[in-house]
Amino acid sequence: MWSLGLLIIFAGFLMIFVGILLMLILALKGRNKGETKTGFVFFIGPSPIIGASDKETMRLALYFTLIAAALFILAVLLPLLLR
Repeated sequence: MWSLGLLIIFAGFLMIFVGILLMLILALKGRNKGETKTGFVFFIGPSPIIGASDKETMRLALYFTLIAAALFILAVLLPLLLR
């Protein structure tokens, strides 16, 4: 049986793979016609640092950060609740 930590690592690699695949597909289709929107999120301890090139991307990065933080808290608390 897979442990929770291994599943989280696998999910992270899967998200990176899907993101790279989507960027490749969009680049090949030519949908990105000169306008590039970028954003980043990284955690230092429990505090997220978010940056983006425009408000729409910042909002999207914030939503993903909130979802990731909620999943992290759930993953930490779930074993405690199941005792």
